[in-house]
Amino acid sequence: MNHQLKELQSKYQAILKSGNIAMIVVANTKGEITEWNSSAEFTFGYTAPEVLGQPLTKLLDSNEENRSIKKLYQSVRTINKNDAGEIVELNGLTKEGKRFPLELEIRKYKSGSETYYSAIMVDISRRKSLEKDLAKKSRELDLLLYRCAHDLKAPFSSAEGLINLLKEEPISSSALSLINMLETSLEKGKQLLDDLALVSIISENNRAISYIDFNKIMLDVLGSLREYDDFELVKFNLDIKTDRAFYSNPQLLTSLLKNLLQYAINYSHFDSDEHVSVINLKIRTTKTKAKIQVDYQAVTLENSETHKIFDLNQFVNDYSMSCAGLGIYVLKNIVDILQGRIKVRRNDVSTTKVKIKLPNALITTMG
Repeated sequence: MNHQLKELQSKYQAILKSGNIAMIVVANTKGEITEWNSSAEFTFGYTAPEVLGQPLTKLLDSNEENRSIKKLYQSVRTINKNDAGEIVELNGLTKEGKRFPLELEIRKYKSGSETYYSAIMVDISRRKSLEKDLAKKSRELDLLLYRCAHDLKAPFSSAEGLINLLKEEPISSSALSLINMLETSLEKGKQLLDDLALVSIISENNRAISYIDFNKIMLDVLGSLREYDDFELVKFNLDIKTDRAFYSNPQLLTSLLKNLLQYAINYSHFDSDEHVSVINLKIRTTKTKAKIQVDYQAVTLENSETHKIFDLNQFVNDYSMSCAGLGIYVLKNIVDILQGRIKVRRNDVSTTKVKIKLPNALITTMG
């Protein structure tokens, strides 16, 4: 039995000391360091005699309102309560006073009657640097996209002016028909540029939170949709009941509802006899969330293909989906930014239902 115990102890020591990536630091219930491996020694710069018996907090940055130390204590409380650790991000502190980001996971185990905590840490400086560079490049690309979309509006506006001048000239009815088609194409092109511009700035507009007046927003949305050719062919049934106050970003929510209804218009079935399509919009609010549902008679997309509408690659590669523009892609991004969920479903009679759930930002912030 003693021989088996010695073998287990030897294996444990081999695993502990051999780590060259993860830093493993063992502490007792008093928070005092009892063991650590070579990776921890190399990263923090202390020798074993300098840290053994010292508090584990010696390795953490204490000059940031003790946030790292508070997170450590919270992790210990969590594992004591649930016997399950969690990975948290902290700031480590080397012997020379250099601060660096790390991920830490606390694990608890017993050795005889004693309880110990092993802190498994990974230096994430490289990852954080890459994330920072990626965020910078993303902002640069967003700015480039926004400028391109903005600059391209000028030739579109010039073309619209030329079309208006052409309409004043004596031309045949067939030529006028072609001009009207060109005008429609230009209008769709301008909408595409607006969507591109929105995609480029969408992530920067999710901080401002205020009370949402859904009725007022819907008036603005329907007003902006009147410029579309198919608007007069649609009957909107609005069912808005907001018994509980809902808070979110009004600009993003306006864009969400506009793109949602525009998508419904694009994919609605227009009856050849009545020439009217019905789009039902229902909005409900609770203490914690808002529920938005749109249903309409659809003409395209099998139920098994509904997931494709959120794929930007699908929009680029499938011309049949281009009528929705970037609107549905923008819609999905807005829902993600607002930490919501969206589902698209079709039943056997071709009724499409789009369901969106958004959390109340005020409750989320307070939580």
